[in-house]
Amino acid sequence: RYKDVYFLEALIRLSYELGDYRKTLKYLNQFPEYNLNKDFIIIKSQSLIEVGQPKKSIIVLNGYTGLADQKIYSIFIKAYDLINDLSNHQLYCEKLINEFPDFELGFREMILYYIKIDKYTKALGLAIKAKNKFKKNPLFGYMEAEIYFFKNKYNLALDGFIKSNRAGFEDIELQIKIGYCYEKIGQISLSDSLFLNLIEKHPNNASLLNNYAYTITERESL
Repeated sequence: RYKDVYFLEALIRLSYELGDYRKTLKYLNQFPEYNLNKDFIIIKSQSLIEVGQPKKSIIVLNGYTGLADQKIYSIFIKAYDLINDLSNHQLYCEKLINEFPDFELGFREMILYYIKIDKYTKALGLAIKAKNKFKKNPLFGYMEAEIYFFKNKYNLALDGFIKSNRAGFEDIELQIKIGYCYEKIGQISLSDSLFLNLIEKHPNNASLLNNYAYTITERESL
């Protein structure tokens, strides 16, 4: 109504905070000078990811000529991951780790990248480094255990999963993996007890039911 840029900026920020990303982009299209402001670069690139347009998000980020920060690198990482551009995904993970070593996301994404390309030894080394660096975050202990799980080292995986759980990492998928590890190391009664307890608490969880059914099928096929 008043054609005032301050109202337009407010509408952009409010729409973004409310999660209405299409409206955010609509208002940004009325603001051609958005690219002079890093906040609006971030808002537009993140909004494009949220509406399923990661390639356009990368174009917006590449138009930014200022100093990149953790948020810029994080959106690059997410966008390249979504389009499965492994080389650029790795590049920005490395940038984030090297330039912002106290920011956990770079380590987490790099570990996932190594797992994705089946480089478990590198993933494990970085997970252990991150676990020691970010001692208050149980996530990296969980990721270390998950790598052992992928490599069929179920005793080590079980130990890591239990420690992560005690450290505050609570997730039903973690509990499922603990049950599966018990099964694999021959502690059948513990496996059954854990699965049945979880099913009682989460009777409609499809992942849980499928995993327990698969575990029993594997056991009966031996």
